Amino acid sequence: MNKRYFFFLLFLFPLNALSQVIISGEVNNKDGMPISGASVTITDTTTLRILNYAITDAKGKYSIKIVSELATLKINVKKIDYAFVSEEIANKTQQINFTLNPQVTELKEVTVVASPIRKRGDTLSYNVEAFADPTDRSIADVLAKMPGIEVKADGTVFYQGNAIQKYYIEGLDLLEGKYNLANNNLPHNAVASVQILENHQPIKLLDSLVKTEKASLNIKLKKDITTTGIAKLGAGLSPLLWEVNTTPMVFNKKRQLIFSYQTNNVGHDVSQEIKTLTIENLFEQLDNPTQKTDLLSIIPLRLPNIASNRYLDNRVNMLSANFLTRLKKDIDIRLNVSYLNDYQRQQGENTTEYFLTTENVLLNEKISNRTYTNDLQTNLTIEKNTKETYLKNSFKTQINWDRQQGNIGNNFENIEQNLANPYYLLTNQLKLVKTIGKQVFTIYSFLNYNQSPQSLTVTPGQFAEVLNSGQGYQITKQSINREIFQTNNYIEFTRGLKSFTLTSKIGFSIQHLNKESQITVNDTIKTGIFENRQENNSAKLYFQPHLSYKKEAWLVSLQFPIVYHTITISDKIFNQDQRNDAITINPNFRVRYEINPSWKVGAGLGYNNSFQNTEQILSGYLLNNYRNLQRTNYPVAQNNNYTFSTNINYADPVEAIFFNSSYLFSKIQNPFLPQNEIQANGTQVLSFKDITNRLNFHSSNSKISKYFRSLKTTLTLGLELSYQQGNQLVNNVLLKTINQNIKPNLKVSTRLTDNLSIDYQLETNFNQNRTTNSSRQSVFMFTENLKISIYPSPNQYIGFIFEHYYNDFLSEKRHNLYTDLLYRYTFSTKKIDLELVCTNLLNENKYISSSFTNFYFYQSAFHIRPRQFLASVKFNF
Repeated sequence: MNKRYFFFLLFLFPLNALSQVIISGEVNNKDGMPISGASVTITDTTTLRILNYAITDAKGKYSIKIVSELATLKINVKKIDYAFVSEEIANKTQQINFTLNPQVTELKEVTVVASPIRKRGDTLSYNVEAFADPTDRSIADVLAKMPGIEVKADGTVFYQGNAIQKYYIEGLDLLEGKYNLANNNLPHNAVASVQILENHQPIKLLDSLVKTEKASLNIKLKKDITTTGIAKLGAGLSPLLWEVNTTPMVFNKKRQLIFSYQTNNVGHDVSQEIKTLTIENLFEQLDNPTQKTDLLSIIPLRLPNIASNRYLDNRVNMLSANFLTRLKKDIDIRLNVSYLNDYQRQQGENTTEYFLTTENVLLNEKISNRTYTNDLQTNLTIEKNTKETYLKNSFKTQINWDRQQGNIGNNFENIEQNLANPYYLLTNQLKLVKTIGKQVFTIYSFLNYNQSPQSLTVTPGQFAEVLNSGQGYQITKQSINREIFQTNNYIEFTRGLKSFTLTSKIGFSIQHLNKESQITVNDTIKTGIFENRQENNSAKLYFQPHLSYKKEAWLVSLQFPIVYHTITISDKIFNQDQRNDAITINPNFRVRYEINPSWKVGAGLGYNNSFQNTEQILSGYLLNNYRNLQRTNYPVAQNNNYTFSTNINYADPVEAIFFNSSYLFSKIQNPFLPQNEIQANGTQVLSFKDITNRLNFHSSNSKISKYFRSLKTTLTLGLELSYQQGNQLVNNVLLKTINQNIKPNLKVSTRLTDNLSIDYQLETNFNQNRTTNSSRQSVFMFTENLKISIYPSPNQYIGFIFEHYYNDFLSEKRHNLYTDLLYRYTFSTKKIDLELVCTNLLNENKYISSSFTNFYFYQSAFHIRPRQFLASVKFNF
């Protein structure tokens, strides 16, 4: 694949293809008085297709932007109780005034059919009933059928190619990013509409000052006071199976509650229901990372790219309680508590082949893993969000006590692994926004403490050449303790001046990190280069000016952050200290132009000069897993990253068609190159060389979706492209690597008749990998999902599900076909479902997938859950 394909999308952008004209004027009655609320439309003179429209304001004025190659246009003015006016005009900027004559309008009997999608201002409303099928149960089922909206496999909701920043229920943020719990358990028949809030500013005080391109989602319920939710109880065979889900919900204008207890051993991964998904919360993690980092691990099986209930061998219990109440003066108090207890087993085989200049190394591993997860999280939030004040304080805790066990049989020996990796966290985040005079003043403070003591035991001992003078030994034990305190604080001033908004942020952040590790060989503690005792301190003093311009169709943003860094690393083992002081400037420019209400184009240009993560720097060795020993003793240095992006979006709610396309180019320059020493038994020692590593990355993503109302069909077509070029040092040989991916995809959801509906999805992946010492390697994969829904009667449903996976690597080809059968009987008056499900009818027992990295081929065979039968009863509250 040639690079030119990645620039193809740029030629789709009609930035200069057509000029824009503006047609404006006034609409008055015969007495010269302005007429408000009149509809003014511009149409094609031949097809009468609406090109754009406007509604006259209180002064009778209108203004319409048009981008069209037509020489002439037709302008039409309509207002009830006035005679209709239409005339042909030239396609040029001009002012046209109208005088309407009164006319008595006799209304005929009509049948009103609600439009499936409506738009008012920046709010797009999807009528849930228009997209729902009898087979649908939760609002997530219906969301997946709405054009312009995409629901990823993990539940993340995307609108026009971007993840949503907020998920509201009746305007309240109960779950703060963990919205799968509502999406998967809120019955769709309790929902009137799904609203997409375009250009949504969550802080009301900043709504007219700080513009945004991000979108949020709001669930509008049918009733002001809603008591809903689901309860499900299921049992089955092969072996003894169970599934329980009780999730009651209560919503009104002042209080919201979602409580959930779920347990199963049928492969449903309920941990996804308490996973943070919104883009706003993910961006917070970039500035203030608090997520658990596993420095040690057992060798895992690569999870298959199929539904979790196909392969997950689990016994899980999940409890989640979420409560929000609104007090006087618009103060919200929210409490979110969750507990996850999960036991999983994995069985399968890994095959890894390293492509080396001398002789390839082949490693076969039979793996049997067991993981035990215990995770308790709490979040207490006080929030006030009004036009005058914004205040939010969140106090979070997390206690995680996990352990894992693994048994591996490879080409050479049997290996046992035992890992303990607990995690403890306390964090508090405060944000206050107030107006002082003509300025908006913001105070922000973030405090975090976390600790992760981890230990890994491997039997028999590994890396004897490095750790035990070439003599075999029984047990290796790696232990490490990582303790972090961090704080980030700033004050921010925001002021608007006509179409400009200037924001200035001044702040500082400090991170104190202690790392201690040691390797024990049998009962002997190794010293010197086999242990680590480091104290890392990093501080930043930053000034971040941000200038934005918003006028009519233009939105321009320029950020120019200036950061002074001080980084010190004190090594207690080698008595060596590192210190680095530097100033970085990372400008970022973004522009968006709205051609008309349907078409929007944008582009961005950025440069980022940042320091490498000092948490990864270790002067001594660390045994990450049984076949990876690494020593990351490089000095503190900086990375450079240049980015360029473009995007185009089209949305026509009337025609129910949505299109988005984006392109990203990134050029990354790292000061150090990873060096991998692959041993004959497949183990590897990782270190770093003082060689500049340059990476070039291109990617594009396009998607178009259309809802055909007469056919009750939603059609979605997509294409993803990526190209990556870089370097890799393997056994002292410098390799240049190129990786290319082409991923076309298709999705169709249609209601053929009242008794039959079909959902079909196709995803393909053409992957090519090439290095300087090996020939081009190719993998072709595709996934097909077909769901046939039959309704013999209004209260009966029969579902057939077919999933076909194809994986082609060189001469080896592998098909996987999974088939499910579902029968449901519904007592409509009591909202009770009786279900009988048989999964994996053909009793497939293995899933094989293949993939490439820069210098090795990887194949995984994962054992699949056997054929099973589950009977359940489910009802809505």
